[in-house]
Amino acid sequence: SILPGAKVWVDNNGDGEWEVLEKQDPFTGTQILRPVTSTSNEQFGISVAQNSDHSIVFVGSPRLQFGTGNYLGGIYVYKNTGTDGIDFVSPAAPADSILRLNAVGARGFGNAVDFGDTTWSLAGASQSLGPNNEDNNGYAAVIKTISGVSTIYQLWVAPGSTHSASPGASEFGYSVAMSNDERWAY
Repeated sequence: SILPGAKVWVDNNGDGEWEVLEKQDPFTGTQILRPVTSTSNEQFGISVAQNSDHSIVFVGSPRLQFGTGNYLGGIYVYKNTGTDGIDFVSPAAPADSILRLNAVGARGFGNAVDFGDTTWSLAGASQSLGPNNEDNNGYAAVIKTISGVSTIYQLWVAPGSTHSASPGASEFGYSVAMSNDERWAY
């Protein structure tokens, strides 16, 4: 770990230049995020993303089961209260606040998550079934967060998929990324 006052050399600061950085403000305090209720092997925390103003945290749990016998997955949503630390997003508190992907064949939602700036984010469900129950076809969900409330805004399917055919096991949504200006999704 890097101690306060330590200096490190960076060979590319993002502008193609080198610079020396000195650690100024070490992090203080920690908080453990965990579900109020959890299931065994749900893979809580396999993916984590935080928006740029640190007000919302998504924690992926792709093997979360909702009583169906299938691992539908989900994303736990936490909100930074600013005074008392991080809490579940209301109105679900004190229970778990979980984004769920209600799409046919959805599996493993939350295997990957990423925020752009503060409004838009992406989440993968790469184990989702195709239109003819093909394994690992995959989905990616676009999530919109306004005033601390996150909702699934749009669902993307693997390129080449239609309502009756898919390209096969593409694992679409296995990895997701959104640019900081929220104009590009990868």
